[in-house]
Amino acid sequence: MGALSVLNALLMAVQERTREIGIMTAIGWSRARTMASIVFEGVLIGVAGCSVGIPLYLPTIGDILSFHPSLSMVLPTLLASIALCAVGSLYPAWRAASMSPADALRRP
Repeated sequence: MGALSVLNALLMAVQERTREIGIMTAIGWSRARTMASIVFEGVLIGVAGCSVGIPLYLPTIGDILSFHPSLSMVLPTLLASIALCAVGSLYPAWRAASMSPADALRRP
C-alpha cells in the first residue's frame, strides 16, 4: 500500500510540475538527474512515513498490552518500506524523464 501511495503522490506531483521539469530539461538536466531527483523525493516520502508510522504502531495499554520492539525487528521493515517507496517512484520518474522539453512547456 505504501508503494502505491507513493506512486500516486509522485504521479500527481509530476503532472503538476510538468512545466518545471521541462524547464530543468531545457537548461541541461539529464534524464538520469531528473529521474534521480524524483526517486529521491519518493524515498524522502518513505522515510517521513516510516518516521511517523513506526511510533504510531507501537501499542501500549498500561500493563495489559505492551510491545517493545528491538532494532532487529524494526530495521528490516524500515528498509523494505523505503525500498518499496523507491520502486514505486520509478514509473513517475521514468515518465518525467521521457518528456521532451517542448511538450512539457506547452502543457497548461
